Amino acid sequence: MKLYDRAVAAHSEAIRLKPGFATAYNNRGNVYQDMDDNDRAIADYDTAIKLDPNYATAYYNRGNARNAAGDKDGAAADYREAARLNPHLKQATEMLQQVDRKL
Repeated sequence: MKLYDRAVAAHSEAIRLKPGFATAYNNRGNVYQDMDDNDRAIADYDTAIKLDPNYATAYYNRGNARNAAGDKDGAAADYREAARLNPHLKQATEMLQQVDRKL
């Protein structure tokens, strides 16, 4: 857990130094997701997307967090948007197909 705490602290410091840095929010969201804290992960992905609405990876990551939290509809919408923004992000299309089979 200490490594996760240090990673959260490092990304939080990056955010403090540069509040408009969408990548820092996305990366901190990834740490929260690794910690199974989907609510905090989703909140950070929301902020990353607000800062950069074309950030396909943040949509994909938020889709993963929503999927893990049981929000299949939200996950599908995020995977769809990630694939639209970056057609080369094959993982988004693959996850969309998996989620769509469960809807």
